[in-house]
Amino acid sequence: KIYGYYTLRGAYFNVWRFLKRDRYNCHYLDALKRLKHKVRMRDVTVLGLLDHGWDKRLAEVDRERRVFLGLQLFPEASMDYWLESQAMLAHDDVLVRYCEVLGRAGYRIFVKDHPLQFGFRQRELFERLAKLPGVVLVPYDVPANLLIGKCAVSVTFTGTIGFQAALAGLISVATEPYYATGQHFVHIRDTNEIDGLAERLARWHSPDDL
Repeated sequence: KIYGYYTLRGAYFNVWRFLKRDRYNCHYLDALKRLKHKVRMRDVTVLGLLDHGWDKRLAEVDRERRVFLGLQLFPEASMDYWLESQAMLAHDDVLVRYCEVLGRAGYRIFVKDHPLQFGFRQRELFERLAKLPGVVLVPYDVPANLLIGKCAVSVTFTGTIGFQAALAGLISVATEPYYATGQHFVHIRDTNEIDGLAERLARWHSPDDL
């Protein structure tokens, strides 16, 4: 249903930008289905990669070893004005590297997509993550607050989940969002800092003034 709606929407605005004699209007162009980041019919396979037994995988590890990784809403549009490091803009590669590093350190990573990203996520990222033994892909209908309550660590780029996690007492790993003060968050500002994340988590002491 979502795919069909946005296919028709893209076709409509493709005609409309010519009728309005405004063919380079960014609002019309952004609606076009041919853009590289737009979802394709074959991306429906994402739904088959979700683990509906995620709660059993959660119970298998202690809370201190559970990581909640909340994905960005439209990362191609929500990150570039925050991040100083251009290397961190390689969203999918950075996420996979986070999961590889934390998985090797004995953590289990519960990856949850943003609910408004349903029907818009291309399959390549989830296919890469599904191959990693320490990763669990959580279904869309599981509330983020539930995972925040059951995990000890949160990893995000710039979204509000990082803020919520810190207030809930988790170790909140973030990049460069507006809210991330140095004493309350673990900052990862460049890709070369990811490899040492597990050691930083082990040394972390929660601040007293949350």
